[in-house]
Amino acid sequence: MKKSNILSHFKLLKNNRKLSIFLKIFLPTFFIISFLCVVLCYIAYSEEKNNIYENIQIKSKTISELAVSYISGNEIATIKTDMDVTKSSYIDTTNLFSLIKHDNNIKYFYTVYFENDKMFYGIDSESDNKSRAFPGTELEFYQPNRPNIDTLSKGKTYTDKKIIYNQYNEPILASYAPIFDSNNNFVGAVVCEYDAQPSLNELKALLVRLIVVAPAIIILSIIIFSLVFAKILNNLNHINTKVENLANNEDSLSSLISINTNDELSSITNNINNLITYMKNIISNINESSINISNVLSTSTDDIKSFNININSTNQKIQDVNSSFAEVSQSINEVSLSSKQILDTLNETSEQLNDAINGSVASYQEELFCVSANVLVSERLSGVNIALCSPLFSFTPSLTLIEPSLKKSPTSILR
Repeated sequence: MKKSNILSHFKLLKNNRKLSIFLKIFLPTFFIISFLCVVLCYIAYSEEKNNIYENIQIKSKTISELAVSYISGNEIATIKTDMDVTKSSYIDTTNLFSLIKHDNNIKYFYTVYFENDKMFYGIDSESDNKSRAFPGTELEFYQPNRPNIDTLSKGKTYTDKKIIYNQYNEPILASYAPIFDSNNNFVGAVVCEYDAQPSLNELKALLVRLIVVAPAIIILSIIIFSLVFAKILNNLNHINTKVENLANNEDSLSSLISINTNDELSSITNNINNLITYMKNIISNINESSINISNVLSTSTDDIKSFNININSTNQKIQDVNSSFAEVSQSINEVSLSSKQILDTLNETSEQLNDAINGSVASYQEELFCVSANVLVSERLSGVNIALCSPLFSFTPSLTLIEPSLKKSPTSILR
């Protein structure tokens, strides 16, 4: 990963107070790889340790059982009772044990017998008389149930399950093969103490290798992971920069993102490019619509101006009409007042007329009985009626409504 990318990750972490995607993936991956390496190293060490122990157990058991097949149980019983190291059987068995010990990486090889819950040496393969244990010598570091006498008496070989340290602080793994005489009596056991130090050194070397290899595997895994993730992160940063520039209006929609990885990032890139193309088409359509709307607005503005002019003209006419209505209202008020005056005058005239008619009727009532007198009276009354109503006809044309009734004969009025 480039140094600038790493610095940018830590700057992003400092500014946002959050883990970057690199650390979110790197830290769990690091812990998982480390854990797996430790577990695998532990499993490898445990398996190798078990294999080495099993191998030592098999070798020790095989050698001890093979030695039993080459010795006589009766001779071992005789040595146990006589304790004579000069007998040929003792010397021959000692030489056989020395040969077996020399060729098979055996630390100590000897026979033992048991009395009163104690274990004693029988035949020892040591060639040096100073270090050799002679028959009848008690084993000072004898541990109960090691070996298990019941197991040996049943004809089964006893083998240590793990490495132990003897009185000389030497790592050994012992195997005890039972010895029986011709009467099938248990007389002792062949002890093969296999030297476990080479196996422990092998385990120690394995542990050192694992300690060296495990960190190397972790470091190599981190490097490979960083290189792979750096490529992914660079593509992500490229996509993020493009989207950020679009969001800040620092880039045009004409350029697309070019990432060909044939994976999820490539799919995301194609979707973003499709989105950019879609936005570009939308913006193009919006621009065309804006131009059309501008043209329509321009035409509408002219129409609105013309409409405003017409409205102003209409308002002026309405104002004129209102003025005319005001004048008409005033005239109507004046006519109403004149009509009231006329009505008062008519009422007064009607009263005068009624009085005059009543007087005339009374004056000429006697003459009505005469036919000739009636004609004369009618002519006079008509003349009087016309004379009385002529002043009223000058007030208003509306009085013409009562003119026919005034022109009627007094006789019809009386009726």
